Amino acid sequence: MTNTTKLALEAALKKELLTKSLDKITINELAEDCGISRMAFYYHFKDIYDLVEWSCLEDAQKVSKLIDNLDDLDDVQNIYSNWTASDEVMAQLDEE
Repeated sequence: MTNTTKLALEAALKKELLTKSLDKITINELAEDCGISRMAFYYHFKDIYDLVEWSCLEDAQKVSKLIDNLDDLDDVQNIYSNWTASDEVMAQLDEE
C-alpha cells in the first residue's frame, strides 16, 4: 500500500500546525485540504493523535536514515542545527 494519502495528511497537519494548536485542528480541515472524505481519513488513522504519532515516527525514521549515512559527529551536529533552525513547527514547540 502506498503512503500517498498518509503523506498528504501529514503535510496538511504540519501546515495547520504553523498557524494553530493541535486542539484547534479538525479532521474535516485536514481531509478537505487533501481532497479526501472524513471516512478516507479514518481508513488510515483512528484519530488525529494517531496521525501525529505516525508523523513523528516517519520523521524519526528519516532522521535515523540520514544519521546512518553520515560520516562523523560534525555532520550530525550540522544537520541537526540546520533542521531546528529552519523548522517553523519546531520553533512553535519551543515556545510552548
